[in-house]
Amino acid sequence: MGLIRTYNLKKKRPYIKTVLFGSLLAPPALAGANDGSAGQPGISADQITSGFYKKAENIESCIVSELEKNSDLPSEFTISFCVNNSGFAVETELLERQVRTTQMATCIRSSLESEKSWPSYAGEVQCADFPMMLEKS
Repeated sequence: MGLIRTYNLKKKRPYIKTVLFGSLLAPPALAGANDGSAGQPGISADQITSGFYKKAENIESCIVSELEKNSDLPSEFTISFCVNNSGFAVETELLERQVRTTQMATCIRSSLESEKSWPSYAGEVQCADFPMMLEKS
């Protein structure tokens, strides 16, 4: 599943095509004992992807804002995060060294971790990587 957005960043700004796609790193949670406090048993890759895409507009704003300040932004980087049992993103980071300390990284972390975007579930915490590719023309 992919989401493609194209931006025309004012005059003299390149078209930016942000391509989002992702893959689940951890195996799907096994349906286990559920005492009712954690919600559904397990969370699927589709649910993780769907929750990520709910945040796509905010993430894209973070990327566009960084591109306006930093034309040397790498064309590929990876957003990594985990979804805890309460349905919140935790441990959000950008894996590539050159983007870890940018305003974009802080903005993306805030966007993903600010509110619940996934259902509560029982089972192992699930982690995902979402590679980002920017086409600058």
